[in-house]
Amino acid sequence: MHIKIDYILFDHSNAIDILKIHTDSTIAEYINISSNFIRYVTESNDVKYFGLYMNGILVGGLQVDFVDDQINIAIMIIQNFQKMGIATSVLTDLKDNTLNLPYKKINVSIESKNKVSLLLFEHNGFTLVDSKDNLNIYEYNLD
Repeated sequence: MHIKIDYILFDHSNAIDILKIHTDSTIAEYINISSNFIRYVTESNDVKYFGLYMNGILVGGLQVDFVDDQINIAIMIIQNFQKMGIATSVLTDLKDNTLNLPYKKINVSIESKNKVSLLLFEHNGFTLVDSKDNLNIYEYNLD
């Protein structure tokens, strides 16, 4: 079942929502942010940060870093909305490129102890291509 997700491109005016996502304990456990993180994700030319909304409610975030013809992604789902299929729907949208972004490959790096996320990407057709520094690196080719 595909869940309808609304993707809102965040800018500096959404800083409080970005902090709301990244202070969720289940997200902060795996993704640490620095003091200049909000500036990085809202002002860098090669980065887009989308708020994920379901029925008008903020349920998470999607960070997309552009490198040549590929994107590196991070999907963050707020704890109260986990295990509802939201991340799977985001991956489906990325694989179908419903956001019309310029890429041919999706990359993601996941901490090896984050079993739920590892299974998410494995079950959605991503291929493990490398492991280093306690990170598993997966990719998905759109071609």
